[in-house]
This record gives sequence, C-alpha cells and structure tokens, in this order.
Amino acid sequence: MKFDKLFIYLVFVVVLIIFNIASVYQLFAEREMKKKVYSLLLESKSDYELIVDNNNDLVTILRMQISVEGEHLDNVAITNLPGENDMLKNLFSDEYKLVYFFPEKGCPSCYEPFLLKLLEMRDSIGKENIVLITDFNLRSLKSFWVDKDSEMFPFRLSRNWGIPQTEPAFAYAFLLNKDMVVRKIIITDKINVDFCSEYLNYIVSYFNNVDLNR
Repeated sequence: MKFDKLFIYLVFVVVLIIFNIASVYQLFAEREMKKKVYSLLLESKSDYELIVDNNNDLVTILRMQISVEGEHLDNVAITNLPGENDMLKNLFSDEYKLVYFFPEKGCPSCYEPFLLKLLEMRDSIGKENIVLITDFNLRSLKSFWVDKDSEMFPFRLSRNWGIPQTEPAFAYAFLLNKDMVVRKIIITDKINVDFCSEYLNYIVSYFNNVDLNR
C-alpha cells in the first residue's frame, strides 16, 4: 500500500515537472515568436519608410529637372587641365553636345556610376560630343581623375552658372549648344539608376541618328 502511494506520488511529481517544463518552453516560444513578429514589423516599417523616402527624393529630383529645363546658363569662365581660361560658350556651336556636371559636394554614389558608364560609352557617343564640367578644386580633381581618360579631363567652373544650388548638390546631364539653353536634363542619382541608363541609350541614339526627333 505504501509502495502504491509512493508510486502515485512519484508519478504526480514527474507529471508536474513535465508540465512546468512544457509551460516554461511555451513561454519562451511565445516570447521568441513575439520577438520575431516585432522584428518583422520593424523591418516592414523600415521598408515602408525607405519606399516613402525614395519616392519623396524622386519627386524632388523630377521637380528640379522641370525647373531647370529651358533655363539659360550664364557664360561663365572655365579652366582646363593646363590652367588655361576660356568662356563656357566657346565650347559650343549650333550643334548640341552632352554636358555632364558632377559637383565636389555631391554624393559619389550619385554621380560616379553615371560618369563611369558615360566614359565607357564615349566612343559610341563621340568624345567630341561630350563636355565634362565640375567644381572640384584642381588638386582633388587630378586625384579623382588619375585612372580615367586624360583626353576627357573635365573643365572647372569659376562660379555658379545659373542652375540653382542645392544641398546636397546634384549631378546632372543635359544637351547644350551656343544658345546656352538647357535641354533634356536628367539629374543622376542612386535612386533613378534605370532612368539614367535609358537616358544614356537615348543619347547614343541622338548622336548616331540624324533622323531622330530632336
């Protein structure tokens, strides 16, 4: 009889221990699940905020492009690699050229991919049809350009040429001739990479097809 009571007691204790272990495990499992759900919610919120931020940035870029399209640039002084000064207008004739401006205070990830792609496509576009311009100081520009085409060394601006300055500064490409009126501008940025690629494809067609609607 005593043995039966002892056996029942031991069984009860074992069941109680198993129940407690199961309860503790369930508690931890619920906590881990809550952590995972909370983490997913945070990630979803971050993704949503990123999408909103990117859309807001894209709207800003499009507004900037619209505001600059058709603007008349100032005929500012420019300097080439040997240090010779000239006037911007003297680089152009009746025919349009592609101008690409990349600012020293801009984000490198916003202008370097486009610049490198442009240099890769220089033969398709024609070096004579490309004008690179920057506001880098000479020392910084030489360091930046050390492994690039020396024949396409950018001209340096002496001052702002009539395009509104922003913070951070934008990099932009556009067509320009001696009339000094900005045409078909695009601001290059890390959030509109696809548009930039399509733009360069358009530029190749522009300079290789005289029948293209300009």
